[in-house]
Amino acid sequence: MRVHRRLLATMAVAAGVVAVALAAPVMAEAPEETPPNTVEDTSYPGAAQILAERGIKVIAGDGNIVLTDCGPPGLIEVRSTEKGRICFKAQPAYWGGRYPTTAFITVEIPSVYTIKGDEKDVEATLTVNNQSKVYPIEKNAWTPVGEGAGPGNPPETLLEIRAEAP
Repeated sequence: MRVHRRLLATMAVAAGVVAVALAAPVMAEAPEETPPNTVEDTSYPGAAQILAERGIKVIAGDGNIVLTDCGPPGLIEVRSTEKGRICFKAQPAYWGGRYPTTAFITVEIPSVYTIKGDEKDVEATLTVNNQSKVYPIEKNAWTPVGEGAGPGNPPETLLEIRAEAP
């Protein structure tokens, strides 16, 4: 009887060990691929479509100044002899507090002759003959640039708009 009890006890222990081994989670192998980088590159979403549809080259930005349809007041408005009237909205949704107070958009708009600011402090960087110049843009008023700044001035290309929270 003792042998029989020992045999039963040994079988019970072995069954328990097998049950625990089967219930233990199987360790999955780590994937060999590196996960995608989550660093934002500030390239402008839909830039190729904007270029194709409107002929405006939008390169990058932080998302707080966006290309928009002209019409409502409170927009930054750009006039170009080649591209016509182009408007941007400086969105103050994340300004103030612990967030950055400066917004930007990088573009390439040729032959700009005047820029109208909104209620924020706006600066525009334009270039001619590989020389860049930063213009302070008047609030809610037109600021002549390039050809618009006086006779004999060459056409200038708008490169960047920066706006600061009021």
